[in-house]
Amino acid sequence: MLETYELNLRDVLVVVEQLLASPKFDGNFDYIPYMEFDSNDERVYSNLMSGFWAFKQAVSHYLCANIAVIDIDYRT
Repeated sequence: MLETYELNLRDVLVVVEQLLASPKFDGNFDYIPYMEFDSNDERVYSNLMSGFWAFKQAVSHYLCANIAVIDIDYRT
């Protein structure tokens, strides 16, 4: 309990802005949720934006903003 540690902090917004401004990062970031399926019609999860959570968040924000109830076909 008497150990001394060095703590480094970064402003997350600045880090994300620098990542998005980098030419090496261009085209390698999915910022829109998507659903991917393989040839057997099985769902493929490859990163955060291909997961159900990201899709559900986007759809729920859309529904709240438009105050509408729609039948969502997750396969399209």
